[in-house]
Amino acid sequence: MERNKNKVTLTTIGIDQPTNRIIDKLCKRYDLKKGEIVRLAFGYMDKACINPSEPPVSAKSELAKINKRQDD
Repeated sequence: MERNKNKVTLTTIGIDQPTNRIIDKLCKRYDLKKGEIVRLAFGYMDKACINPSEPPVSAKSELAKINKRQDD
């Protein structure tokens, strides 16, 4: 009975082949598993309030937004 409490349910997501190659490259570079890199990326976007569907105007303005959010 104790073993069932720690059981983690996994799920899958559908991604295209170019995205898979990017994930594989990042996993190899940072020595992470695919699930870990996805979890960390989404955690970063959530914490930094980044909306990936909105293209950035400029890198400088995006960094200013992130710094302002962290100061608040």
